[in-house]
This record gives sequence, C-alpha cells and structure tokens, in this order.
Amino acid sequence: MEPFAARLAQLLLPHGFDLLAPFVAQAYNSDAAGGLGALPPLPTFGRIHTSALVIGNSKALWPCFVRHLARDADALSSENPLDDYCRDRIGECVAEACSGHSDGTPAFKFALRWSTDTGDGFVDILRAAQLSGVAYRDNELHLCVHPTFGPWIALRAVLVADRDACAGGLRARPLVEHPFPGTRRDARAKLEELKAAGGFNEWSKHWRGWVELRLTAGREVPTAAYSDDQIEYHYTKSRSRLAAAVEAARTH
Repeated sequence: MEPFAARLAQLLLPHGFDLLAPFVAQAYNSDAAGGLGALPPLPTFGRIHTSALVIGNSKALWPCFVRHLARDADALSSENPLDDYCRDRIGECVAEACSGHSDGTPAFKFALRWSTDTGDGFVDILRAAQLSGVAYRDNELHLCVHPTFGPWIALRAVLVADRDACAGGLRARPLVEHPFPGTRRDARAKLEELKAAGGFNEWSKHWRGWVELRLTAGREVPTAAYSDDQIEYHYTKSRSRLAAAVEAARTH
C-alpha cells in the first residue's frame, strides 16, 4: 500500500473502517460509460491516471459507532446517526490525510462520493469495489463478497485524490472471482423464495428473509457476520434496538 493510502488506513481504523482499496478513477469512468450508460463520472483533476480509493467496513464498525453514541447523546437523536457517523469520521480522516505535513508532504485536493449520494454525486460503489479488487460483485444478489468477511461488509465512500495513481493501481486487474462459489446455488434459491413472497415489493416486511439470504451467502465465514444488534439496525433502522445497544455500551 502506498504511503498516502497507508496513512489514511491508519487514521480510519480506530473508527471501525477497516476496508480500503485503490483503483484508478479513469477506469471507473470508462467502465461505467461502457456498461451502464450516463452515470456521473468521477473527477480526475486533469490527470491521466487519478488515484481513487473505496472505503468500507466489516462488523468492526459497530462497536466503534455504538461507543461514539454512548459518549455523545445528541448524536443519537439525529435523523440517521450511522450515516452521520460515517460522513463525519471519514470526512475528518480524509481531510487530515490530504493536508500538508511537517515532513514536507504537500496538501492536495480531493473529492468524496458517498454510497448514499444521488443525482450528480451518485457513485456505483459496488462497481468501484470490484474494480479495486477488494470484493466480488454479485449482480443478482446485489452484494459484494469479500474473501475474508464474505457479504458482511458495507461500502461507504469513494475518495478521489488529486494525485497520480500508484504503479500498482495502473495494472489491469482481472475480474474478481467469487471467493465462495459453493454458496451461490443456495443463495439464489433463497433469492427466488424472497421474490415469490414479495420481498422486493415489501422489503421491510421481509427483512428477516434478506438476513437469511446474507447468512446463506456468508455461511463459509460465520464469524464474520454482524452481531444481532448490528443486523437488526442495518435492516430496520430500529431506534429502540440502537438505544439498547448504546445503553449496554454505557454500562460496560
């Protein structure tokens, strides 16, 4: 990992963001234009090969997030505490990594695209993850599957920095293969069950079925699965479940 990415990874890790992988912004722009039509391109800052990074997390995020809420009662009352946490912490870490330092490292411009952005800020973050090689993109299941964490990852943002991509990032990357091909048939069977039950039209009503699908896709890495609290909040945004997790963090 090149020094800039290594520094950013070091800053992000204490906040629970343990996935960071480089790719080239122009590769994303070319791929998106060829395969998906008129998607907003990533900025390139006038460079030929511009450095980009996809940022995400495994289950490591949850305890960091809950401890943050236990320390900051006001944060718990926001409309979307998890989105706020991700944007604030990632934004702070990126700003620090991109600032000038006493060792002579110059400051440089950057742009962040969030997985929740729409319109001109939209980024196909699953496509970015596949280009980076960090995970296999399963188009049918709408999941990215990591070789260590399986489907139990969340992709939060794409950072584009006004820097040349490192030499390693310029090499053509083969498409990532599914790390657990033995799970595909059963996961697709679960998907068909969900379709038949109306799981696409009434997503929130069938959230437990979506959890079962994810558990099936990740059965070869059971220890990577989110905790019960994290799973329920991820799928339902239950304030009572989150409040209980925060209270437990305060008392331990």
